[in-house]
Order: sequence, then C-alpha cells, then structure tokens
Amino acid sequence: MRAGAFVTLQGEDAEYQVVEPDAADAGARRISAESPLGRALLGKRAGDEVTVERPRGDAQYIIASVRY
Repeated sequence: MRAGAFVTLQGEDAEYQVVEPDAADAGARRISAESPLGRALLGKRAGDEVTVERPRGDAQYIIASVRY
C-alpha cells in the first residue's frame, strides 16, 4: 500500500484514505502517512495484520481491503 490508497479495516464500516501529511483530515477520514496508523499501513496489503503503537497501548488491526 502507498499514499493515496483507500483502506478498510476489519470490523469497521468506515473507509480511510492514507494521504500526505498536509492533506490529513480526521473528520474526512484522511489519515496522514506519517501518523502511527499510516506508517503501520504503508507497504501492507489486504489480509495483513498491523500493530499500531499508541500511548495508551498497542492496537492490532487486520486490513480488510485496499483500493486505489
């Protein structure tokens, strides 16, 4: 996966877009490629499991789909 991709995470009904930092907008579900989630998603594909390091503890997600 690369910046510009639309991603759906397993168990969530929302689709997110991974974007360059200056285009990030949480309300519009555009995630910065430099954010913890964005960094975890880059280079992955559908079916991959990712771990996101967060201050309140790590979170694990499975990528349900990726589209460009």
